[in-house]
Amino acid sequence: MGDTLVIAEQAEAYTLCDRGTFLNVAEDQLVAYVEGGIEDPPPLLRNEYGVIPVNPARREVAYRLGMAFVGYLTGAGQTRIDGFRIGGEQAFRSMSSSEISAFEQYVPRDWKQNSA
Repeated sequence: MGDTLVIAEQAEAYTLCDRGTFLNVAEDQLVAYVEGGIEDPPPLLRNEYGVIPVNPARREVAYRLGMAFVGYLTGAGQTRIDGFRIGGEQAFRSMSSSEISAFEQYVPRDWKQNSA
């Protein structure tokens, strides 16, 4: 995406990109013509990310570590996402503000606790 911004600038063209990349590449050369704001962007400008763990019934994985990562991202990691800055500007917005990492909500009921 960064290369796309550089090429668009050189060609005096328009392109779409995410806020994090724009803040990282923009410096003083690029201008944002459409910006929805980070607090409540219009639905068409949202660039939302998600986390989907691998199904342990289909692949050999470190399931409990994966679930711990999901719990962190959806819990305490939200504060770090909100706090991430590029050039003093907030780059991302979390979807929730939970301070507790509780990955148990994602674990299937029939999953054996002693499994990897």
